[in-house]
Amino acid sequence: MKNFLLYFNTVKYLKFTQICDMIVYDMLDFHHAHSDGLTTDEQFGSACVAYSNLLQQPGMHTFWTTWKEARTQECP
Repeated sequence: MKNFLLYFNTVKYLKFTQICDMIVYDMLDFHHAHSDGLTTDEQFGSACVAYSNLLQQPGMHTFWTTWKEARTQECP
């Protein structure tokens, strides 16, 4: 049973990090699309509100902070 719980928690962690990665890369892609003129200011503003709300969630906020710090250290 102990091995099952370890496996289950590992799978949950991996799923969570993959979802967070997808959100972060979607956010970056949307930013670059706007920078390239592919979205309107209204669309970008709406997405910013949605991403802001999402990034305030406890797990996502921690993931984003850690992700951002790791990238800043690698590429200042």
